[in-house]
Amino acid sequence: FKPGRNGLAGLAQCIEMHAPLALVVLMLGTNDFQSMHPHTAWHSAQGIAALVAAIRSAPIEPGMPVAPVLVVAPPPIGTP
Repeated sequence: FKPGRNGLAGLAQCIEMHAPLALVVLMLGTNDFQSMHPHTAWHSAQGIAALVAAIRSAPIEPGMPVAPVLVVAPPPIGTP
């Protein structure tokens, strides 16, 4: 949620430059859930929803398909 620390800035332009795309893969980072940050799963869901919305609304050429989005979450880590 800090400026310059998320993938939202420039994402639509990147999608437009590389369109058409067969698939967009978004990987959640494990550092987003470090104990020093007060983030919850809800915060993560809001962030990923903003990224997916930007991908789906990117200015691609008329007639080009909007690429499906695959969200990948890191596996749970039980023991540090």
